[in-house]
Order: sequence, then structure tokens, then C-alpha cells
Amino acid sequence: MRSKIKTIFIGTPDFGIPCLNALHDDNRFELVAVVTQPDKPCGRKMVLTPPPVKV
Repeated sequence: MRSKIKTIFIGTPDFGIPCLNALHDDNRFELVAVVTQPDKPCGRKMVLTPPPVKV
């Protein structure tokens, strides 16, 4: 049996989500960490909003 490829995903925008999902669903990879930007204030009331990858 081969060992899984340890992987760190780095991304924030919406277009990174399909790639992250593909890595998560593939048994050949082991997701060790996901790195993304911190939550940012958004809108008039400056409500902290998480990036799409974090959600």
C-alpha cells in the first residue's frame, strides 16, 4: 500500500473551492492544512466575513 501524499492547500477565492473539494475527495491525498486569508470586515456595518474557502 502506498502512503498518501501530504498536501497543504493555499487559496482564498471562490475558484479554489472545486480544487479543494477534489483534493478532499481523492484518497491519494491527505490534507494536512488549509491556508487562507483571515476574516475581513465587509459592508456598511463592517461585519467580519470569512473567505469562501474557509466556509
